[in-house]
Amino acid sequence: EPPDGPGFRGDQAQKLWEQVRAFSGYGFNKGHATAYANVSYRMAYIKAHWPAAFLCARLIHGGGYHHPAVYIAEAIRLGYDVQPPHINFSQREFSLGSGSEAQDAQQKLWMGLDQVSALRRKTIETILLKRVDGQFVGLPDLLTRVPMQVKEGRHLILAGALDGLVASRAAALVEYERLLAQPSLAQQSFGFVQDEPIPEESKVQRYQWEMDILGMPLSINPLELLDPQPRNQIRIQDLPSHLTKEVELYGYRLPGWSRGFDFFLSDGVDYCLVKYEGISGRRIPRPEAWHPLKVRAAWEMDEWGGGWLQLRDLTPL
Repeated sequence: EPPDGPGFRGDQAQKLWEQVRAFSGYGFNKGHATAYANVSYRMAYIKAHWPAAFLCARLIHGGGYHHPAVYIAEAIRLGYDVQPPHINFSQREFSLGSGSEAQDAQQKLWMGLDQVSALRRKTIETILLKRVDGQFVGLPDLLTRVPMQVKEGRHLILAGALDGLVASRAAALVEYERLLAQPSLAQQSFGFVQDEPIPEESKVQRYQWEMDILGMPLSINPLELLDPQPRNQIRIQDLPSHLTKEVELYGYRLPGWSRGFDFFLSDGVDYCLVKYEGISGRRIPRPEAWHPLKVRAAWEMDEWGGGWLQLRDLTPL
């Protein structure tokens, strides 16, 4: 029946209501959409002109939509040197340093000391305060200037926070245990004589230490742990030249969540999106993050030039 005044007929109103109800699960009003567009434009502009600062800021706030490992992978892809926490160079949070002030491409992105498991805020603040009087020159110097719990010292060593100040992390652990056994650090000359040099930690040990203390490997590419090493593997940046062709390559999944997609890293320099839904519709199980994989896949592209790796099979190594 026609309405008494301006408006919809009953069937038109019902149809409109059904459309609105279907969209109500994800319907932005104009103010919300405008705010999102404004923030998106500002972030895109900053990333385009100051990518290192942008990625550092994202990591300070725990990443964003993606896992922090994805933002670290993007920093590496752009040519930045991402380093584990260090007692002489890191701040409390992620920070930027530069290997050469004249070349921005050589900037280092230092993981913050707050990423070291079990390291208290009070200890971090003391490290930063004492560093103002001069950089630390070794493990004994650190322990005499900064009071800390036994676990904190071990975790700093295992995370690589004394790299460059000690022969190796394994040797530093042995020295640390000897220092703890002394009655007073202040009375020691620290002139220890080793009967035999301490073997450097293996790549597997370093990988496991960083996974346990930092939650991710920074100085070790998981593919380095494979024996034998993959040969003649295709690099992600070369995939567009193999468009739609099935290829075999090695890599590992970066942590995070997605709807059918994840990020896949190959040679430690580049990464791409990977889709688990097989060509035949078979859903490939999601592999464990950081675990080395051999995959069979095809590189697909859309009409906008975006690309992704369409998995056909994967084998954990």
